[in-house]
Amino acid sequence: MARVTLDSTPSLLRYQDGSRSLLLKRARVADAEALMEALEESLPELREFMSWAHRGNSLEIQRDRLKETEAQRDSGGEICFHIFEKEGGPFLGSIGLIRARVINPLGLELGYWTRTSAAGRGLMTLAARCLYVLAFDYFGCERLQCFFDVNNKASERVSQKTGFTEEARLRNFGPLATPETMAQGDRSGPIMVLAAGFPEDRAEMDWYSAIAKNLEVLDEGGEIALPEFAL
Repeated sequence: MARVTLDSTPSLLRYQDGSRSLLLKRARVADAEALMEALEESLPELREFMSWAHRGNSLEIQRDRLKETEAQRDSGGEICFHIFEKEGGPFLGSIGLIRARVINPLGLELGYWTRTSAAGRGLMTLAARCLYVLAFDYFGCERLQCFFDVNNKASERVSQKTGFTEEARLRNFGPLATPETMAQGDRSGPIMVLAAGFPEDRAEMDWYSAIAKNLEVLDEGGEIALPEFAL
């Protein structure tokens, strides 16, 4: 069975419905300073549930990580988007599709985080819905999954509003909190929730057709890319 290929990943997803707009721009090294600003603002909240937020963080580290992300993208690996409401607007968060923990070769995993000052406005739910459309209509996924700590109610809300269905609760699946991370605000517990969505679910979602209709997917040359898989 062939894997989902991300070799020709879009450079930009643009959503506009007359009242809300969103730009999902493929992550680039040039975004490192804006990313760092958002991370520094959001570290207290990120450290509650994101183990990576307890590691070293500097502009050089983020530039190196973004270089690696670009390299992985060009070889069909992880695809990461940075979130903006408009061109030239502030960096609002990050969302991506990865395959590291997905057993099905036609499956992907959704990961995301929101800048603290942008939280609570529905931006991440909208971004997640856009990538849901991308995963199934453009990449032909058979499965899109996500994980979140059972105590992370914000991530749970995004998952539920996007239409993911809880499948399992896994004990000691991710890194456990340590005295050092707890001193930095780590609130993660031993239980991770696994939730997933499937292409056959799309017809039952009241939001799906509107998102698909108002979402433009642009290729590297700035041309509109056509869906490979229809609803």
